[in-house]
Amino acid sequence: MTFSTTGLSPLSQETLPEQPALPRLKEVSERIVEKVSHLSAQDLEHAALQGILTEFQGIVELESTQVVTTDEPSNRSSLSQKERLGETLLYLRFHRLQAESSAEILHAIESSAFPELKGLILDWRYCQDDAFEAIPPLLALFVSEAVSLPKMGLDVESVTPAPSRVEIPTVVLVNEGTKGSPEVMAALLKQGRHAVLVGRTTAGRAVVRDVVPLSTGQKLYLATGPVMDSQGLPLIEGGCHPDIAVDVSDADQAAWFDNPYWSPTTMKASSAGARLNEAALIQRQAERDSEPVSEKTESVENREPAQPIRDPILARGVDILKGWSILRPTRATIQP
Repeated sequence: MTFSTTGLSPLSQETLPEQPALPRLKEVSERIVEKVSHLSAQDLEHAALQGILTEFQGIVELESTQVVTTDEPSNRSSLSQKERLGETLLYLRFHRLQAESSAEILHAIESSAFPELKGLILDWRYCQDDAFEAIPPLLALFVSEAVSLPKMGLDVESVTPAPSRVEIPTVVLVNEGTKGSPEVMAALLKQGRHAVLVGRTTAGRAVVRDVVPLSTGQKLYLATGPVMDSQGLPLIEGGCHPDIAVDVSDADQAAWFDNPYWSPTTMKASSAGARLNEAALIQRQAERDSEPVSEKTESVENREPAQPIRDPILARGVDILKGWSILRPTRATIQP
């Protein structure tokens, strides 16, 4: 093992001794079982497995197989919230992506009952999974011609435009809680200029994983490499960077994500705007997997006076779409 000597004194620049090699696991285990009577070989095997999962977190993951009863729907919604912002914008929040997410977007647009829909906001903050099969039908909603897909372990190599497409200005909200297939999808939308990304850099956890079934009924997920683009380079290195970065603290962005109208000066920490951390938000997102989609599309007559959106990431996305709707008539007259 070698160490950098930059900035060290002449005395400390002497060659440091090599670290001793670790003993064999089998030898250590046998000695422990022999000398420590209350520990069994099974205890040590369990501890060793926990060590592997901890040491290689993100590369080696173990997941239990959930038994789905016949009374439970096979496909739960990936859409956790639908809301109308003003009279022209539609907000859709996803806690995960799946093959049916594209149909959910189309249905939400068709059933939104807008006088004139001028913009779409897709909120993929804290949205994470490895359902890469969701990407082709989703991307097909936004492309106007056939495009190649990155190498992510799918049999499909390209997508063509869907019969029904999203042809309204779109903003995608992302942050460091955007992991896996959502950040790949965000990167592809940004790459093709199909949407504007707003927020913070994504997690950079877009990896191709092999699924290995185990005798216990559990599944072992092994990350075999990053998602690669057509040139053989990692599609997302260090995360997907937004087009417009918004600087906000972790605690504040978590609180605003939970309640975009939260004000640190007017609401107590025990209120609905309490400052949550990322783990709490992800848990809440997971719990919404079995809940019906939260809709806030009441008529103007029945709606209370609008509160200002204080979530800086969401507010920036709204401003972009409002400006886009103003400039679009002028831009449409410009020839390419």
